[in-house]
Amino acid sequence: DKTYQATAKSTSVRLFFSVLAFFDLDDIMIDVVKAYTHSKLDMTIYCEQMEGFVEGGLDAKGQPKYVCLLDKALEGLKQSGNTAQGNNVKHLKNECGLSQSTYEPTIFYKHADGCNESRVITWQTRDGGGPSRAGTPWQ
Repeated sequence: DKTYQATAKSTSVRLFFSVLAFFDLDDIMIDVVKAYTHSKLDMTIYCEQMEGFVEGGLDAKGQPKYVCLLDKALEGLKQSGNTAQGNNVKHLKNECGLSQSTYEPTIFYKHADGCNESRVITWQTRDGGGPSRAGTPWQ
């Protein structure tokens, strides 16, 4: 099972903020609350029932008779980071039309057709950021 999660290289973070400073752009930050628990799992994972919540009764040893089939990732599940990141990458590439950097998997970009503008964002599993001009959010 995939348990890794890409993190931005320090040089990429410095370059990203250098571009913001050079072009006098404002920074927009997005904090995704409960990013892991909003991520649909693409694998079958079972877990024990929570203490104090026993559905289906107990067996002769005092253990719950049933286990839970997870539908979404949990905080602390070793696959959660990779699953959340994979879902974010699919969304940014498919629905938002962004391209992912070959050299830095946390950097996404889009070139606007017919004009001399480009958009660049950096994305970690729980946080995203991008440039804007004069407080205007990126469309």
